[in-house]
Amino acid sequence: MTAVAAAALMIWSASGTAAVDVLKATGGLPAHIVGQFEDPVGFAEASDGRFVVLDRRAHTVYVIDRAKTAARKLVEVGFEKGRVLGPGVLALSRDDIFAVADAPNGIERIQYFSLEGMLLGGAFTGVVMGSL
Repeated sequence: MTAVAAAALMIWSASGTAAVDVLKATGGLPAHIVGQFEDPVGFAEASDGRFVVLDRRAHTVYVIDRAKTAARKLVEVGFEKGRVLGPGVLALSRDDIFAVADAPNGIERIQYFSLEGMLLGGAFTGVVMGSL
């Protein structure tokens, strides 16, 4: 048996009449996977069906397999290149390179990674958070 998630959306017109539209989920990640994250702030689906997830509180980027059965850590906490500290933004390009913006020691930077977690490049912006 498959459960289908749905939500009701109440729409009000200018005249005060209401209509209800039922929104059904078209996909998503299982609760047992998403429940592993502390503060997931970025989700992106790669071209091959894997998902990349940025967990801000854990300072970690995960990849979820195509079957949506397991999450694996790709990038972990740290101030060194190839690690993240204080991440806030995740972006995924069409060629499945993902970028993470973080701010170790309050200095903003952007790093680029492959879906295998290999650091491909990046740059410090040189801006100290809160200085502008």
